[in-house]
Amino acid sequence: MKKSIGKLIGITWELCGGRTLSQGATDMITEKLKKYPEKDVENALLRCQDECIGKISIGDIIARIKTSDGRPGADEAWALLPQSEEDSVVWTEEMSQAWGTAKNVMDDQTAARLAFRDTYNRLVSEARQKRLPVNWIWSPGINQLQRERALLEAVGHKRITIERALELSGAKKYAAFGVYCIESDDKEKDVKQIPTSKISKLVSALENKMTAEKEKN
Repeated sequence: MKKSIGKLIGITWELCGGRTLSQGATDMITEKLKKYPEKDVENALLRCQDECIGKISIGDIIARIKTSDGRPGADEAWALLPQSEEDSVVWTEEMSQAWGTAKNVMDDQTAARLAFRDTYNRLVSEARQKRLPVNWIWSPGINQLQRERALLEAVGHKRITIERALELSGAKKYAAFGVYCIESDDKEKDVKQIPTSKISKLVSALENKMTAEKEKN
């Protein structure tokens, strides 16, 4: 682990409680944290500086490391679930498995949500204990526009790369992938050349297109 992590640990302890760590204490904390990815440790320490009030412990750092693996919280995960066979979703393995439990009681939305949350939290906890990385899975519905929207949203939230979205959509050119609001000079470009900054604009355009098609029917 880089020396800069040890320095950041010392700074964090001073900011959170005004304590100065000895070199021995810093080395011990660094040793306990070295099994985690350095970037996760760094982000957790920065979060402690922003979020912790008063003295902190190693447990505060580890708790933030475990929740920075890209897996959404249970409420966010529930909101991402498909509502019908038309809907597409890019979801985690844990979401998919928990949905398998919840959909059996979907007649009662409250019971379904509780079943999903309990199963999802258990699966996420088990995955984090094993230090398994998050795995985002594509589950396409039957509505083509909704497929594009789901893929674009996943790219926008950095759950998958735009190259992966292109592969999953089967589109070779941008004109076949979110064509509804891009500038004309972009239409013949390879998807990989289009900046992801346009993602939210494309998602909005696809939603408008979907709404317009529903109003026609």
